[in-house]
Amino acid sequence: MLALMARTRGGGSWRRCVASCGVGPAMAVAAVPPSRLLPRTLVTAGRRTGALSLAHAIRMTRGRVPAHMSPAAMANFSTNAPRSKPPAASEVRGGEAVAAAAATAAAAAAATAAASVAPRKVTIIKGLSWKRLPALYMQLFKDKLSVLVVVTTMLGYTMCPAGGSLLTLASTTIGTTMCVASANTFNQWIEVPYDAQMKRTANRPIIHDRISPLHAVGVGAAMGVGGTALLYACVNPTVALLGCSNIFLYAGAYTAMKRTTIYNTWVGAVVGAIPPLMGWAACTGGSLDAGAWLLAWVLYAWQFPHFNALSWNLRSDYSKAGYRMASVQDPDLCRRVSLRYGLALLPVSLLAPALGMTTPYFAGSSLVLNGFLAVKSWQFYQSPNEKSARSLFHISIIHLPVLMALFMLHRASHAPAAPTDDLSLAESAGNAGALEA
Repeated sequence: MLALMARTRGGGSWRRCVASCGVGPAMAVAAVPPSRLLPRTLVTAGRRTGALSLAHAIRMTRGRVPAHMSPAAMANFSTNAPRSKPPAASEVRGGEAVAAAAATAAAAAAATAAASVAPRKVTIIKGLSWKRLPALYMQLFKDKLSVLVVVTTMLGYTMCPAGGSLLTLASTTIGTTMCVASANTFNQWIEVPYDAQMKRTANRPIIHDRISPLHAVGVGAAMGVGGTALLYACVNPTVALLGCSNIFLYAGAYTAMKRTTIYNTWVGAVVGAIPPLMGWAACTGGSLDAGAWLLAWVLYAWQFPHFNALSWNLRSDYSKAGYRMASVQDPDLCRRVSLRYGLALLPVSLLAPALGMTTPYFAGSSLVLNGFLAVKSWQFYQSPNEKSARSLFHISIIHLPVLMALFMLHRASHAPAAPTDDLSLAESAGNAGALEA
């Protein structure tokens, strides 16, 4: 660029080239924002009017200068400035090149000056009232995702053949909700500069200063500590450990890996597979049987066709924000993984009855559902485009709730298990003593 300017004006630095176009340094910085004044506009104006100076070319755009230009910069574009006489053809070509080169150099100077000189604007949060907090917290906690996690936790609790109590179920539900809220809050706090660049996440509350970062961190920490403590005190240490681990996996490992490696999706799938284990462990007192791992496998495998289909149509956003997703870095791997795990859900239809979790009727109904997801995964693998990705994503949204409903509908009936709450244990001990007497 400098060589072109020097060659056009007979040598010298870019500052002298800009000055030779009739533009002072202050005007070049203030009057030529890179996002509004394009070299193409200047070249077009120069070609049409024979402008030989940057100021002349800008005036020839019929006053279409940037709306945010300062009054001092506007004053530089005086209408009584001396106009150039009609130039020769060679001079017109030279003027076009100089106008374009000067605009580019001035735009770079403006960007550098704005980044180094202009102080960051501090937004004061106003109107943060108790009435607004619930809605803000729902956005901060990602309420829809949190509901899904809690429901999968309750699925693990319900499918467990061991007996449980309402107190344990309520404590598990509340503690899990708090842990999920903590993980999602820390995730949003960490990813503010990156989420702001994506249409899908640009409206989150911390980005728009609807809630301060310090407030968000405080809420996230309170939720994490409170949820873990509740699970430890009212459920059991295994569930508390799983809940705490999920906070660190999601807010720590997964969030950091999103900008370093495409294998962040595998870590995120592990995060999604833990809630059923928490529900099962809450019901059994801390042990994890084969049924618990089968439910975890369902949640783990389901996330790949679901998320890969979602990320396929958001590749430009993920790329702009600097996230390393398989759909961006390795599209072929993205397609293969979606198909692989779509097919991996088919054996679940037979394993659940074999493990005694469901009745044999579950095999037929769930096989149709899992087969439909596998077909959509195959179509996405064969023809990876926006339509097939959107179709797979929509089917995955329907697939998981329906599959969980089938688990519940065809749940195998088991003999009543031993009660687990203290009152029931005391009654059982009294009955046993009476029989011995």
